[in-house]
Amino acid sequence: MRVVSLAEAKNNLKAVFDSVYVDFEYVVIHRKNDENIVGSF
Repeated sequence: MRVVSLAEAKNNLKAVFDSVYVDFEYVVIHRKNDENIVGSF
């Protein structure tokens, strides 16, 4: 499982999506003062 900030996800969107879709990795996007987002396929 990988945790990234929202800013990092925005700056590296393709790499984050590739981690989820190609590598089947769970990615948690941490949003300050809001709920986190978890992605997996």
